[in-house]
Amino acid sequence: MPKFEKRIYLGIGLIIAGFIPLIVASFMALRYFVKEQNDIISNNVNELLIAERLRYIDSTSGSLMPLHVISGEMRLVSQLEKRAKEFEQLTDELLQKESNPATVQLVKKIQEQSLQLFAASKPGIDRRQNGSSIDKGNTYFAQTGAPIAGELKDLLKELTRQETEDLNAAKERLSSAESRMILGLTIFAIFILVLVGGIARLMVKVLQQKRIYDESQLALLERERKLSKARKETVEVVSHDLKSPLSTVQMSINLMLDQITEPSIEAIDLREGLLIANRSAESMQKLIMNLLDHAKIEAGQMVLEKQKVNLENLLGDLKLRFEPLASNKNISLTLNLAGSGFIADCDSTRLEQVLSNLITNAIKFSPTQSNVDISLQSKDESVLISVADAGPGIDSEQISHVFDRYWQVRKTANQGTGLGLAIAKAIVTAHNGKIWVESEIGHGSKFFIELPVKKLTSETSKLSFSAERPLEV
Repeated sequence: MPKFEKRIYLGIGLIIAGFIPLIVASFMALRYFVKEQNDIISNNVNELLIAERLRYIDSTSGSLMPLHVISGEMRLVSQLEKRAKEFEQLTDELLQKESNPATVQLVKKIQEQSLQLFAASKPGIDRRQNGSSIDKGNTYFAQTGAPIAGELKDLLKELTRQETEDLNAAKERLSSAESRMILGLTIFAIFILVLVGGIARLMVKVLQQKRIYDESQLALLERERKLSKARKETVEVVSHDLKSPLSTVQMSINLMLDQITEPSIEAIDLREGLLIANRSAESMQKLIMNLLDHAKIEAGQMVLEKQKVNLENLLGDLKLRFEPLASNKNISLTLNLAGSGFIADCDSTRLEQVLSNLITNAIKFSPTQSNVDISLQSKDESVLISVADAGPGIDSEQISHVFDRYWQVRKTANQGTGLGLAIAKAIVTAHNGKIWVESEIGHGSKFFIELPVKKLTSETSKLSFSAERPLEV
């Protein structure tokens, strides 16, 4: 569920991240389109204004010529020339802006007509300046300039009509394009709203599933806590009820062993049977302790009583205590110390329990006339303890389950409870350490324990081995 939830959130985030650039790009495209269309309309408006200005210049120039004929004033001729020059500039500007080929041809024709009109007017102006009469001047202009002026007016009227049509067409295109763009954006917005609504519904569903999942997990945790507590209490009660009669059995066996003093065959057989019963009682005692430890671990109630422990002394003590067990199987038990003065902040009783379990297993599964090696060496700011045996080894497919609860190697499934290594891992982990195994079929196994330590500098404890303490496995 958590992975599924993360994927949902990731997918929603990617969808939103993907649509944000799309929305921004859409509005930028709309802005660019509107700007382009506005530029087109602005150009069309300017072209129409130029056309209207040309018509105005033409109409005012047409009234200057009769006034000149009547008055003979050269000032009127100067104004006429000035307007002719402005007319030419406006037509040149219109040719630069105009993109319609038909309109371009029309403007060029207007330029030609305006030049012809000015050229036709010049001889009449000269005659009037040389003293020609008003009637002759009017007759000349009526015969030469009037036809050209009339055609120019028609051309300018046509130019204005075309520019007006171009402006209206540009407005219609802009209006249609804006309608299509608005429709597209509306559809896009509706799609976004539908998508957001779908995402919102999905989020609500995910949150509901998460709430249900959290509630179920809390219920399971509470149930597991109660079951763990019930198991612990049951194990404690059963263990307590077993330990008392078991202690009585062991005490009775020891009393009987002490009373056997005769060297007869019957006494020897009886002593052998009592020793077997005593070993069985010890195995039961170990099983009870393992069950109690496992119950404490499950309930999270294992408490470590840490103190400064010299690991060399601890390993030397364990070697002395386990040598008799190894000798009974004709196994050599060796201890290799690489360095000295390593102090670990640990619970010595629990650490002995772990090492005792490893050494006992190594002796148990090693053949006679083999070697079990215990090693201690430094590793940066930690210490590495290893226990190597010459046993049958562990298959690579099974090695990952070695520290699982109630698990045992198939070949040795009837030789233990399957709790020892699981308890050992829990104890080592509680010490902020690591435990692992390296093994190969037919070449034995080697268990490693890595613990944080402090190296003694000013005072190094001397080795002091003792075999007086009881054996804990």
